[in-house]
Amino acid sequence: MIMVQKYHSIHEIDVEFIPALEILLQEEIPYFDKLVQEHDEAPVEHSFTYFLFFGHTQNTPIGFAQARVTTIHSAGVLPWHKKMLGPLSKKNKNLKQVTWKVFDGGSGYGVFDSRFYRSCRDKMNSLLHDYEIRPEIQAEEFYCIKGSFEVKAPWPQIQSQKFEQYILEPYMKAHKTYPEYLSSLKKETQIDIKSQWKEINQSGEIKLGDYPDLSEAPKYIPLSQDKIDYWQAHGASLLTFEKDLEILGCVIVLQGKNGNIFFESMPFESQDEMIIHDDLYIQYALLKFFEMDSAKKAHILRNGEKLLFNHPDEIDYFAHQGFSVRTIEHHYFSRCPYLTSPV
Repeated sequence: MIMVQKYHSIHEIDVEFIPALEILLQEEIPYFDKLVQEHDEAPVEHSFTYFLFFGHTQNTPIGFAQARVTTIHSAGVLPWHKKMLGPLSKKNKNLKQVTWKVFDGGSGYGVFDSRFYRSCRDKMNSLLHDYEIRPEIQAEEFYCIKGSFEVKAPWPQIQSQKFEQYILEPYMKAHKTYPEYLSSLKKETQIDIKSQWKEINQSGEIKLGDYPDLSEAPKYIPLSQDKIDYWQAHGASLLTFEKDLEILGCVIVLQGKNGNIFFESMPFESQDEMIIHDDLYIQYALLKFFEMDSAKKAHILRNGEKLLFNHPDEIDYFAHQGFSVRTIEHHYFSRCPYLTSPV
């Protein structure tokens, strides 16, 4: 039997559960504070509920799910002739959408211990129903890994949409060294990557910086002190591309649990004058990854989240460098004729 404990704020979750949650979410986020940050920086229209799943013999979480309820300002969605009819009805005044996804949606609506996956998945049906019967919930957005969940329409008369999206999977360390990794790629990809490395090495103008301690990073790096302090507090390190007294770009390195390493590229050059191209940010991250003995999986982030694509051909650039994708189903249901797409 699966039991669920509900929290209406991330700050209410018992401190004793956080280490277990970090292990459970180890392939989603580098540390629990990423969820705290998402909660605290959310717009005022958003409210969150967090669900911790427990087995009947465990006192540590075996599953985690999240619902985000968004209040929709009816003035922005109702047609003009509805607004002209006088005071809005209670139904139209309090339009809300519930979104089911954990962080960036890479694992869908929830993350569960594989031993209890089916039981937790079945328990999700009752959680969904609890929200779907609320009169103010007029739309539902739902993420799931393709084929993992039978998604049913929550209301008899609805508008519905279904999208397939593609999230970048982590690169799993399948080779001992970076040169071995390069040798495993297609010949044309090898030539392209090597020529880019050769170009910046031969110029003699580009320096590769590696700062395990952020306090030792160049003071002229174009990042706010708040960001640097935040990353430093979480043990991040920094890789840089430097030219004279200018930082052309950097890669933030965040060490998660059990060998999961998260890399986020930050180019500072203008698009039309780039010396360092996107390939090299990924390759510098992987070069560092292979130097880390405990590293097992390399996660590539953009704006703090995993890379999500709407078309499979967009992944070719990363596939050539050894990455793969996971297909996510993105469902949207609405029982309000004026809510036609997710907010």
